[in-house]
Amino acid sequence: MASRRQNQNATGREPTGPPLMRTLEHNEDLLRSLVKIVGGDADAAWVQANTPEIKDALKAQTDEAIKRGIFGAPSFTVGNELFWGNDRLEDAVAWAKKGM
Repeated sequence: MASRRQNQNATGREPTGPPLMRTLEHNEDLLRSLVKIVGGDADAAWVQANTPEIKDALKAQTDEAIKRGIFGAPSFTVGNELFWGNDRLEDAVAWAKKGM
């Protein structure tokens, strides 16, 4: 198991995603409740969330986020440019429209 220091990204902060995902991964009741709230099929979501393909995709996305320096949510990337925080969404969209 990786130490807390190994889980930190370039900013020195631990990414938000992995602790949340560990919480959901080990709390079936919480995941099922959240899926039901949004009108989904809790049984299907639980089965799909536990497939090797989904777990591999989550790991790859988490690794990419750490590599890019993403440490919180929401975060947006346009190319290699990182926009952190909901108040930066419009900046990210404008950056994307400029083709940066």
